[in-house]
Amino acid sequence: MLNDDETIEITEHKTPEQALEEFRAQKDDPDAIASSFYKLLEKARPEVIALAEKQAGEALSAGHNIGRAFAAADKSPQQKQVFMRELQKLATKLSKQSQEVSDAHEASAKE
Repeated sequence: MLNDDETIEITEHKTPEQALEEFRAQKDDPDAIASSFYKLLEKARPEVIALAEKQAGEALSAGHNIGRAFAAADKSPQQKQVFMRELQKLATKLSKQSQEVSDAHEASAKE
């Protein structure tokens, strides 16, 4: 039986900083999405660029790590259960955060 302490070991874990560093390295490659990303931000203020880069790094590392976890979980039915439970927890957390942002936005709009 699985418990909540079980996790899937991810090989080749990537931090948001590592993902952003790789993304920035592709900035001048016209075939890379990073090139379009930075072209869109050419005239943006530095703080907007910093925020967009931070979010890109987080999204890229999450995608990489989830993909690695999925590949690792695919090896056994038990690991698949762990993976699905972790995805469910993440989805619940993101949904809650999204609702909180939406509620805050509605409250500020009423003021």
